[in-house]
Amino acid sequence: MSIGAGQANVEKFKIWRDALLNKGWPAFKGLEYLGSLSRTKVSKASMIDLNALKPGKGNPAILKAFDELEKALQLNLPNTFIIKKSALEQYHDYVEKLEQTDGKFPVDADGDLDIIKLAKNIGIPTARLHSPAIKKQLDDDMERIGTKLVQGKSVEELMEEMLISTSSESSTLRKDLANAEEKIVGLEKLNLKLESQIRKLQKQSTEKDESLEHAIVTGRRFAL
Repeated sequence: MSIGAGQANVEKFKIWRDALLNKGWPAFKGLEYLGSLSRTKVSKASMIDLNALKPGKGNPAILKAFDELEKALQLNLPNTFIIKKSALEQYHDYVEKLEQTDGKFPVDADGDLDIIKLAKNIGIPTARLHSPAIKKQLDDDMERIGTKLVQGKSVEELMEEMLISTSSESSTLRKDLANAEEKIVGLEKLNLKLESQIRKLQKQSTEKDESLEHAIVTGRRFAL
């Protein structure tokens, strides 16, 4: 963008801005998007090239004028144009609140810092807590402020849990013992049946041997 075009955009922006200022701050409400001053809407309303309003691309003078306008809108229309805080600023606000209320950092069931709950309480993504700036500050603040204590169990609660556990184990052992005894009875019956069959087979074998011997003896006598 040429210097002449850049200067022309600056003048055009200022004329458009001043015209709305004469109407009053509410005239800027239609330029809001997600709590911020919309560069696209400003570009269309002021008839300025959108690239001129993009950070790093536009004319420094017009970008400065845009930022100054947004800050003014945040002060005069705070319910429409919201001041955006960085993750670090939001973290500092959270820590300040803990200090004012004697609060502690949240912990999980194991007594370790609950990163997910902490990020949710602050209102920032969990990944932001691992950034170098916040991570170092968090370590220092944890040592200074501390974390919530995991509520310990009383002796009565521990004894009750042990009793329940022991009772459950005893019930399981009794069932196992009953099953084992049932199997033993079954095996004993099977053993008696097998012994009976063995005696029967032995008897049949003896009878066959005697019959064979008798036949042999009888046959010899007959041959003679």
